[in-house]
Amino acid sequence: MKRQQTKGLILTFILLLFSSVPAQVATRKLSAKDIQIEQKVNALLAQMTLAEKLGQLQMLDGEANGKFRPEHLELARKG
Repeated sequence: MKRQQTKGLILTFILLLFSSVPAQVATRKLSAKDIQIEQKVNALLAQMTLAEKLGQLQMLDGEANGKFRPEHLELARKG
């Protein structure tokens, strides 16, 4: 019973989180430049494979000054 309640709460939170984003975006008037940028982003995303999109979600640890572990460069190349 408690597990089912937890799942319900998590699902409710996720739904609330994602349902509020479009409402915020819809109320903001986009400039011509914003629309152009949005179109470019959508065109680039359409060209990407699912693996490439998932790869973009992966965060590698590093320092704020741009230093990273040597193996990160090879991992990034492999996707």
